[in-house]
Amino acid sequence: MKQILSNWTELKAPQQLSVGDIRRFLCSDKKFNDCSLAEQLTGLNIHDFESKVLRSNISIQHADLHGMNILLSESNSPIVIDYGDIKSCSSVIDPITLELSHYFHPKMCHKIERNLELASQWFNDDAIFLFNSNPTTALFLRKWSRDNSFLRSDYIAGVYAYAMRQLTYDDIDKDFAKALIKAAINEFN
Repeated sequence: MKQILSNWTELKAPQQLSVGDIRRFLCSDKKFNDCSLAEQLTGLNIHDFESKVLRSNISIQHADLHGMNILLSESNSPIVIDYGDIKSCSSVIDPITLELSHYFHPKMCHKIERNLELASQWFNDDAIFLFNSNPTTALFLRKWSRDNSFLRSDYIAGVYAYAMRQLTYDDIDKDFAKALIKAAINEFN
């Protein structure tokens, strides 16, 4: 997948954006307000965090690249489907979606244990080996994200944006998403 999508990410260009701008790639202000996301995250200063400015690499992204949107041909070649969300956005979005989707997607999330300690330690690479059921894949996807990112803050903002989008759905582990958001805020500071 990384090789297939490299045509898009090779054309990445850095832009100065706020964390809120990156969140808007995945979760519009309308969804943010309609779902009262700031109110769901009491004790966290979401508005101050979203005003933080960073450099982010921007490129074309599938923007919904979870495992159910990748099929395998008879020769085990990946086939990407469902291009309905394709857009120019932060270059970390596709690998982050692959990294996190099995914790949230309704057809995959019941096959893996969601450990809140993993979510709270998400940005500690050593913790992957302690809490993740598939650390080799997780490290590959994290490296892919970092290869696409401008700086580490780009990855952190992407995880935050993905977790915020998940809070707009009813059938997800909201505690896991909230723990990821809190970890992102703590890591960015």
